Amino acid sequence: MTAEQRVLIEAQDVIGFEFECPHCNGRFFVPIGNFDMIRTACPNCREQWFKVQGGADHLLVNDVLDGFKRLVKIDAPLGVKIKFQISEGALNGCERKTGSTEKGSN
Repeated sequence: MTAEQRVLIEAQDVIGFEFECPHCNGRFFVPIGNFDMIRTACPNCREQWFKVQGGADHLLVNDVLDGFKRLVKIDAPLGVKIKFQISEGALNGCERKTGSTEKGSN
């Protein structure tokens, strides 16, 4: 017998994006409704995250996050439910906040 555990989230479960600087480890959170464009440098240490504002890598990351924001805001129901599967390894170091509930757990 094989047992499988999968962790899935819906786009509407995402409340925002957290950005962490690899240089100073500073973090900042942007609620999904407030996302406009990803910064090009850390607001804490000013280390550059992208070589060029509007460069290919900057635009790609921005387009992915903006697309996610638009997906969450879709008013009309889609003909399909979209869920994102999260690896179990991503949850191993996850802190569970007191009082929070996890979808799909009993």
